[in-house]
Amino acid sequence: MFTYVLILLGLEWIAESDIVDALEVKPIQHFTEPRTGRVTLEYKSSELVETMAMIRRTPFLTVYSVVLVTNEATFPPEVYADSDATCQFIRDTTLQAQWSSVVDADPDVATFRATFYKGHLKHKVRSQLMAGYVGQALGELYPNWKVDLEHFDREAVAFLRQTQDGVRLVMGLTLTLDQLDRKPKHFGRTTLNACIASCLAKVAEPRPGQIVLDMCCGTAAIPLEGALRYPKTFWIGSEVHPRTVCVMGRENILHAGLSNVDLLLGDARRLILRDACVDTVLSDWPWGVREGSYAQIQKLYPKFMREMGRVLAPNGKAHIVTQGRKLFHRVLAYDWCKATWNIDDEKTIWIGGMEVFLFTLTRKPNV
Repeated sequence: MFTYVLILLGLEWIAESDIVDALEVKPIQHFTEPRTGRVTLEYKSSELVETMAMIRRTPFLTVYSVVLVTNEATFPPEVYADSDATCQFIRDTTLQAQWSSVVDADPDVATFRATFYKGHLKHKVRSQLMAGYVGQALGELYPNWKVDLEHFDREAVAFLRQTQDGVRLVMGLTLTLDQLDRKPKHFGRTTLNACIASCLAKVAEPRPGQIVLDMCCGTAAIPLEGALRYPKTFWIGSEVHPRTVCVMGRENILHAGLSNVDLLLGDARRLILRDACVDTVLSDWPWGVREGSYAQIQKLYPKFMREMGRVLAPNGKAHIVTQGRKLFHRVLAYDWCKATWNIDDEKTIWIGGMEVFLFTLTRKPNV
């Protein structure tokens, strides 16, 4: 039995180790493919019930959802090239899937929805229509199931993946997880998903006793997830908008009940912190139309970079998420930036379907 774990696209290598470490019973094998947003776990089909119960109670921090695979099939090239044939293939594959093996007891009373992910693969047929064919076939298999797109008991998921043999269709049922209540009380317009924030905190991986700063924390998604994951570290969030940090962020901290995190009302262009007082900076800098115009944002980055270099200790690490790759490189090309920073890494990740970049920098000593 294969189980697909859906995670942040671009940081599969981080999430895979985190997922396997959290599992009580290790899978027969596990692997991931770059730029898929999935980790694959293999367990014995004969131990399905025990495996489902074990996965449900596992406290995953970097996982969006877990899909128990019920069927896989490779599209013949001539079928994938034709829209009608593709839809029929999806319907037939759904009808042939082993849904009964993963559907809980009392399958006659349920609400459900179907979701389809094409990922980075292109096709003329829209994802919503593909999902409709999955839902139609499930309606034939379980006539008493009712469609409910918001308040559903079960979610059927199908997605496409590229293999050496061609495009493969994978489908299954989402497994409900008994997770901690990590949903914050308040969301901002650009608040990061908790799984994304936790994955980024895992990238930073601070040591016990270290101080981590998010200089543009918003409603405190990154400091909260970091404080939850690393209880022996201290996380500081700084935000320029008073209501965002003083009301929304503060209530999120109280709701989480964490003591190793605190928030400051401050401007990232001039932080209210001493020189060289933090060990790591982990921050999602402003990017995209929701954060303002490009003309506004390009004025911020040089000031952010200079101030970050001031508060970060020598040899300290900075992990910055931004969509403005060209702008970021342009700032790093300034002479004073070259004298301050070493560029360790640059990775492409996807947030909200958008391609963004994760930069890792090291502050040079004796600057």
